Amino acid sequence: MPHLRRQYIGIALIAMIASTAFVYLRATRPSKEAPIRVTLLKFPDSLFGMREDSPSMTMSLVCQQPIGILDIRFISTMNSSNTIDQLGLRFDDPADLLQIPPLSNLSRLFSQYGARPRILNQTITLAGRELTMRTFDFDASSGGIILGGAYLVYDFLFNSSNHLVGFCKGMEDFFYRAEDTLEFIGIECNKNVTQYFSEAAAGRKTLRERPDGGLVRFTDLSPGDVISITIRWKPNTKASSQEAKNALLGDRFMERVEVMADGEMLDLGLQPTFIKNLG
Repeated sequence: MPHLRRQYIGIALIAMIASTAFVYLRATRPSKEAPIRVTLLKFPDSLFGMREDSPSMTMSLVCQQPIGILDIRFISTMNSSNTIDQLGLRFDDPADLLQIPPLSNLSRLFSQYGARPRILNQTITLAGRELTMRTFDFDASSGGIILGGAYLVYDFLFNSSNHLVGFCKGMEDFFYRAEDTLEFIGIECNKNVTQYFSEAAAGRKTLRERPDGGLVRFTDLSPGDVISITIRWKPNTKASSQEAKNALLGDRFMERVEVMADGEMLDLGLQPTFIKNLG
């Protein structure tokens, strides 16, 4: 019996040590809480057409930890009204996409500077279909080698058998062709407010002065700081130039938001948003 009791005591001690270690590990495990939290992100379902109202988008975030530098970047693309020859083809190696103009021209230019585009892979849902989106980004986040290019972000959509079923192009900006499509951008951090308008007026900034590359940067944030970004679109494109109208012939826009804190890209569960273009 004493021998058995020693066994029980040994087992009890091991269990107690293991339990204590588990509690200790849980207590000392680094927090996985994101340094910032999105409290609101709402886009309109559709844009332009015959509407007379001005639809808007609002994004609100609250800081949960101290952040030295917070970057919020908008990327906007539109499905191309001109189908590319490769649509419907199978691509087992996504790198082959870089052989397609204008990507091939951009790649050669980048290689001269020892640079590469930013390449992103993401699973998206479009019209109830799960697709793989491969993005080649030659815009500002890839080093700013090309400035002022009209289309520097290219999205390729693939089905489960690696066949190309969709193609979008656009830029890092608050929206696709922002000066043709937007009438207002508002950026707030607590009580600090900066606004950009499509119409010039004394004492206010115009959309031409908006942050480059759709990048909004905040510094020295503290827990509890509140950030809000508002984008308001023009009701329609009646007053737009013919060049702008020709560039807005696709049937949907895709809007993305990236958030980076102190150089680290944050996974805040932000998925691309598709917005119908009513023409």
